[in-house]
Amino acid sequence: KGCLNCHGTPPRGKAPTIADLAARMASAKGNDAETARLSERLREHHLFGGVPAHERLSAEEADHFVRWLVDGGR
Repeated sequence: KGCLNCHGTPPRGKAPTIADLAARMASAKGNDAETARLSERLREHHLFGGVPAHERLSAEEADHFVRWLVDGGR
């Protein structure tokens, strides 16, 4: 999906790296409701602030990606 175009190392502009995102989301580990909320917010344009590529993710893709980040992004 091109996530690393902005969230790679080095990141583009002010975008956080995948490792930074994983660290931010680590607190949701084991909390399915919070993980689902983060996934929904990612697609709704609210989680990271106005990124059209996030809105193009399907619900399944966003859920898979957020769960991967919550689990450490590895």
